[in-house]
Amino acid sequence: METLGQFLKREREFRGVSLDRLAGMTRINAGVLKRIEDDDFGRDTQAIYVRSFLKAYAGQLGLDAAEVLSRYEGQVGIEPLQTPVSAPPAADVQRGVGSYGLFWAALGLAAVAVVFVLARYVRH
Repeated sequence: METLGQFLKREREFRGVSLDRLAGMTRINAGVLKRIEDDDFGRDTQAIYVRSFLKAYAGQLGLDAAEVLSRYEGQVGIEPLQTPVSAPPAADVQRGVGSYGLFWAALGLAAVAVVFVLARYVRH
C-alpha cells in the first residue's frame, strides 16, 4: 500500500515540481517537505503543524487537502480535528481592515478641522 509520503512525492513529481520550488511556493523548508515525503512526521512536531504543512503542500499541487489530511490521520493513527483549520471568513478580514479605515478617516477629519480652526484664527 502506498504511504502518504509516497503519494505526495509521486504527485509532486508527476506535476514536474521540484522540492525546492515547492518549498518556495509553500514557504516551508525543503528539509521539512523531504521528511514529509519520507513519512517522517517527527515525534517532536505537533500534529497541528504537520496538518498545516500538509494543507499547504496539497493546496499548491491542486490536491484535495481533506483527502491528504485523512490519509495522514489514518497512517499515524490520530483522531481527526473536530473543526478544520482554515482562514478566517472574509467578513472578519474585511471588518479588521474596515476598522483601520475608520480610524484613518476619523484622524483625517480631525486634521481638517484643526486646519480650518487655525486658518480662521490666522485671518483675524
